[in-house]
Amino acid sequence: MRRTCFLLALTILLSACQREYEFEREPTPVQTLGHELFIIWKKDAERAAVLADEKAAMLEANYGPFVDAVDTIVPESEYAAVDLFLQRLLTLVDEGILPALSRKLRVLMEEAAANQALLNALVTPTGPDAREFIELKSVPNLLGYATAYPRLPEMLSLVARVGLRNDGLNEDGVLTFEEPSALTDMTRVLVKTLREADLSGSDSAAVMVRDLALEADSKYMADEDISPVYVVLYDERGLPLAAKYGDSLSYPFVDNDSDGLADINAEGEFIFQNGGAGKIVPFSLQSAVEEPTTRDATGRAVAPGGPVFQYVDIHSTGLGFLIREFRGLSNEDTLYDLLNAFQAILGPKVVHTDEIGAYSGYALNQPLMDISYAAVHAVDTPVLPDVMEGIGALLEHRPDQVAGLILAITNVVRTIREYPGAEMDDDQTMIYDLLPYLKEIVDDPELWRDLMDELRDPINRKTGEALGTLLLYSDSDTVPTPGGPYDACFQACAAQHELGTLPRYSCIRNCPNTEIFSQPMDYTASETARGRSLLQKFLHLIWDTAGVPYTMDIEQALYDGEPLPALPPLLSLPGSGEAFLASIAGNLNLADYVPDTLWNSDLGVLLEYWGIDSGNVAALLSTLSPLFGAELEVMAKPHQITRLFNQQNLRWETERVVLDVADPKGRDRFVLAHHLAYGLFVGEAAGVIDTMVPLAKAFSDNQKEHVLAGIFTVLHDHYAADAALYQDVDGDPSPMKAANLRSYEPALRDILLAGELFEALNDFAIAVHEVELITGKPIRDDLGELLRHTLKEDGFANHRGENFIVLNDTRTVSNPSRLHFLAHAIGEAGDRINEVPESRERLIESLGNIVDVAVGAEKDSAGRPRFIRTGSPVLATHLTSYLGQEARERIDRGELSTWLRGDVVEFLEDLWTSRLLTSFVDLGADVLADPQDKVLIDDFVNYLFGTEVGRTNLLLAVHQLLVNSVNIDVWLPVAQFLANALDPDRVWNTEPFAQKPILTLGAELLDGTLKNDPQNTGIFMIHRALNETPGMPSPISVIAEIIAAYFSPAPMSAKLETPQDYQAFLLELAKYVEDDVHGIERLYELVSLRRR
Repeated sequence: MRRTCFLLALTILLSACQREYEFEREPTPVQTLGHELFIIWKKDAERAAVLADEKAAMLEANYGPFVDAVDTIVPESEYAAVDLFLQRLLTLVDEGILPALSRKLRVLMEEAAANQALLNALVTPTGPDAREFIELKSVPNLLGYATAYPRLPEMLSLVARVGLRNDGLNEDGVLTFEEPSALTDMTRVLVKTLREADLSGSDSAAVMVRDLALEADSKYMADEDISPVYVVLYDERGLPLAAKYGDSLSYPFVDNDSDGLADINAEGEFIFQNGGAGKIVPFSLQSAVEEPTTRDATGRAVAPGGPVFQYVDIHSTGLGFLIREFRGLSNEDTLYDLLNAFQAILGPKVVHTDEIGAYSGYALNQPLMDISYAAVHAVDTPVLPDVMEGIGALLEHRPDQVAGLILAITNVVRTIREYPGAEMDDDQTMIYDLLPYLKEIVDDPELWRDLMDELRDPINRKTGEALGTLLLYSDSDTVPTPGGPYDACFQACAAQHELGTLPRYSCIRNCPNTEIFSQPMDYTASETARGRSLLQKFLHLIWDTAGVPYTMDIEQALYDGEPLPALPPLLSLPGSGEAFLASIAGNLNLADYVPDTLWNSDLGVLLEYWGIDSGNVAALLSTLSPLFGAELEVMAKPHQITRLFNQQNLRWETERVVLDVADPKGRDRFVLAHHLAYGLFVGEAAGVIDTMVPLAKAFSDNQKEHVLAGIFTVLHDHYAADAALYQDVDGDPSPMKAANLRSYEPALRDILLAGELFEALNDFAIAVHEVELITGKPIRDDLGELLRHTLKEDGFANHRGENFIVLNDTRTVSNPSRLHFLAHAIGEAGDRINEVPESRERLIESLGNIVDVAVGAEKDSAGRPRFIRTGSPVLATHLTSYLGQEARERIDRGELSTWLRGDVVEFLEDLWTSRLLTSFVDLGADVLADPQDKVLIDDFVNYLFGTEVGRTNLLLAVHQLLVNSVNIDVWLPVAQFLANALDPDRVWNTEPFAQKPILTLGAELLDGTLKNDPQNTGIFMIHRALNETPGMPSPISVIAEIIAAYFSPAPMSAKLETPQDYQAFLLELAKYVEDDVHGIERLYELVSLRRR
């Protein structure tokens, strides 16, 4: 791979090699072009100033390979076309492009020859040849495949045009601030990064990719009919990775230092268990004599226990899965849409200054920085690895249940999008108003655990149907007749079945209910006080009673016509709504709310008359049932409270006793029986009360009824569209935000009646419990701890140093949590993108496409949820497992917080304001400005990613790159040299076009070549030069090896083995380039003479 620089030398040679310049000579018979070039080159070699004999002998020894390579690139049928092509290219000499480029290259060769670190790197061993890591039948041929693309000239022309439009140069070739400079700025960032790179102690990116994306799993393949392509994985040293069986390495390797790697000796050979040492080639059709292994049909090395190395079918890895799925993302315009949305969210550019100078970039104070900063601090908790591992365990052991939840949420979003009128008002603050209640839930570990447990109750599956029923009908304000068709049926169901069970739920819903559900909801009509859904009324009722005490004061008591003065209340409930929720949970003990003073008051005469012993609450409640309108039990049931609150007048008269008590009132001070209490019958008849039992129980068992009531009150506060329609008993406005949550009702109706969401939640809760039992991991507790951390109010400030946020309704939240900041930043991003409706739609589509590829779910023919792609949960499991392990290791070293708050935040700050991001966005926008260019790019992507051949070549190319880049410390000097070469701001002392960077000259060369090659002759030549076939190297690599030998200090060795060899080669090549007698400069002189 490090011989890549020789490909450039080949280009120079092929364009410059010629005979002694005789303008008049007798024509001679012409053989193949390869033979003719060989003769010319050999004559030049025989007249070489140094090592002439050795050079000529080396060429003679390589006559066959050289001629075959040249004739493959330029077959006889193409002579005329190639001749015309080369003639036309002379215009690039006339225009100064080729001279400018070659003279800069000569300078670089001289610099390379003087760069000792570079020379040392070129000869430092980096392990076996990367080709040895691929099975013998497969040949990495990405360049050959890419250059066969039918529309490659158009694609290259686009690359050249975009590059020239964005190089920052004006018409005079001078860098200016006014010209688009995306390409130049991207190059500057690359140069700066490579120059400042410090790889000491850093992990190899290649090893990280191996662990993340090269783990094989048959589920990645699903039903794909793709022939396997085997590769061997690599270790941290760039050697084939030894297989493991249990805790031991495979035979014949040893691991005496217990580092998990096969031991090697000083020569880099594997040490064997029998005391010997040697090299084992990963793939071979036959074993070497000294190898303690055998070979299978694919050439893999095997031992009695199995393969000795870790072999994988590269198509069945995460990388193979991602490359197959990338085509779908591209076809859906996902990346383009994200780019468009980014521009809208990032906002206007500002002027930044760095060590290079001024540049136009995005501001630091923008939503994406706020989101990333809050997110980083949200995961800065010791529980992070446990959460990651828990998610991975869920995906591994219960993928279908996870898929079901994802599918349900996805369908919720899709349904909402079907109703464009569903939109809350700009001043809504629902999320922020709910966060304090979420905090109270997770701050109580027992409540959180009970809530997760109660979600496993099967009655939860009916919640959607029950609530959805309330959206089918509008407010009719009719109380069912006591003992009537509905009430009689309900009482029978209540007597036969336990509250909160499926039999009771079904029984009640089958009762005749036209007394209650009689007026269908008309969503086309405007909101009115009566034209609201029963769900809205139910929420209004809970708000009206939550936190509102009900004291059952005795307003009149007569016994035999004589008043009984100074009587205490019969009952005193601190909150009517909370009491009702407690009754649903089975926790409302009315004895706790009967004042002790009642038994010692003047009511004693009535108690004596009724024969009730002091303190006998049950007898008292039973006796007073005519007053209450229901038989109240000490452990009051919700249907009993329902009938109590709907009693029109709490007054009881008999021949000797008159008892009149205060009617319960709500927050708006209406008597409940005259205003909203009917909503309790609505909830009862629809089955809502039964489906609320698990939820109510979780909160009530932990004395947190007020939290559940508070959640409902937030929903009510935002529900209405017109607050003026709702008034209290005095005619004043009833307090509410009225943010038009009701606009979502048609969508909510469809979502709830489908039932999918609550069924998925129930399945997921069961899955969490089952996986906890399987793995022993406290997944619920870990998730609760993570949420607890994100909701902490501990003085956290955003990256601007602010410890407050201002809500859309002008309220200020002081000391907000990380989740507050995250929600606020997402809201700001939403506000920005809403100003560009097209970008908003494109963002929604692109995110949907990404989710679909990453974790897309569907239902099978039997209606069971599953991931669309079986590889999705596998990849997610690998990712969460890897991240969890990385986080745990950093925690063990005591550096997770330091790394997240320091390195990661600094990286994000640099990223969002960087030249790189701005350049990427600008360059992408320029590329996509012309719809035809976008079509071309899509076609090229389909060519690379849309066929098995293309994907195989991509995968093998990536694998080769990873193998070669394991030893990054060796490659750093090479990369830094290239950075210096590409630096757009470096000063050149060459003419012409001294100020033009190499990339600009390269783009001009490409553009000029394409314009002068209408028949695409050059493209075909390049394809034939780069194309590889099994058992045969590419022609260009053959010629490159010969060139390397020719200019080396020992041509017959055909190898560059020492830094001195490379130095001599580079200096010799540089001399050839500037030679005006036999080299490139002589060509330029001849072209100049032609013009004269």
